[in-house]
Amino acid sequence: AAAPAAAAAAAPAAAAGGGDAFVNVTEDQDIVKAQRDAFEYRMFTLRANALRVLLVSAPTATTAAASMDVHVGSMSNPPGLLGLAHWVEHVLFLGSEKYASKNAFGEYLAAHHGRDNAYTSSEHTNYIFSVAPDAFDGALDIWARFFTSPLLDPRWVDDELEAVHNEHSKNVRQDAWREYALLKATSSERFPYHQFATGSRESLRDEPAAHGVNASAVMRKFHRTYYVAA
Repeated sequence: AAAPAAAAAAAPAAAAGGGDAFVNVTEDQDIVKAQRDAFEYRMFTLRANALRVLLVSAPTATTAAASMDVHVGSMSNPPGLLGLAHWVEHVLFLGSEKYASKNAFGEYLAAHHGRDNAYTSSEHTNYIFSVAPDAFDGALDIWARFFTSPLLDPRWVDDELEAVHNEHSKNVRQDAWREYALLKATSSERFPYHQFATGSRESLRDEPAAHGVNASAVMRKFHRTYYVAA
């Protein structure tokens, strides 16, 4: 089954935009906020794809930002490709059909005082960026294409596999990650929490190759299955 996704965007009041553009949405009026909260909120669902959206107008903000939460994480890794969810998180930013350069987003953010990050947890993968308010629309257009039409180009995917492996190598020397690994190792083998989550050369390259698994094809199927709003 496809996983639900949600997006949130925050911007200074001047960059938040008017309400006339929101025509193909279903409004959610059940937003409760504190009396001293100066922010304004709007929550709705896009009728075209059921994507849930939360807009935040922040009068004191000096940057605009967005976050996309995809309801899939390491517990959805296929058995033959442990760490795939994390690997997809890394390769998603390497170009799209509209913006083919793997550096398009990074270069745009660098030119407009922006930055981005992402993380993969057990059941969620979250992507975030911030940028100068007058550059938000351009950044959002590049960023959104990663979710709808990423290239997932094999030429660049292997480079990110090395980044995933290096992250794992760094983690094994840290006490917090060792405790996390111990909890997983002592959990029930019947529960997906038990399986290796981060990914490594062995779990994402060597073992799949030994069993004739086409990692690129599985990655594309994973994206088609889970990176949808409804």
